[in-house]
Amino acid sequence: MDNIIKDLNLQLKVYNDGKAQNKLITSLNNLLENIKTLEKKKLNEFQPFVEEILYNLVINNKGNNDLCNRYIFLTYKYIFEHGIGSKLSDFLVKYVILLQNSKLSNNIKGYYLIYLDWFCG
Repeated sequence: MDNIIKDLNLQLKVYNDGKAQNKLITSLNNLLENIKTLEKKKLNEFQPFVEEILYNLVINNKGNNDLCNRYIFLTYKYIFEHGIGSKLSDFLVKYVILLQNSKLSNNIKGYYLIYLDWFCG
């Protein structure tokens, strides 16, 4: 898990080309799959680091394609449902920032907002 977080931190520093996007997608997939296998105690231990790295990816506009958006959303969602102390308002703010900064088309952004509405309620 530490290696995945380090790898994602490195992704923040590289130029955002197609090769970097593919590596980011692979890293996000690995992150999601690994947190699904963690015990609750370990998940709670890694949760702040995972939330921070996802937030940094969003703020630095690294998650600007459909697959990155999907993995970031699913990871946040999993942490929100299974972790500790995640506030729905924080999740919503971070994800809306992601959508606003994303280079996705408005149709796809709308789809994610509808999906977000379904998830929240």
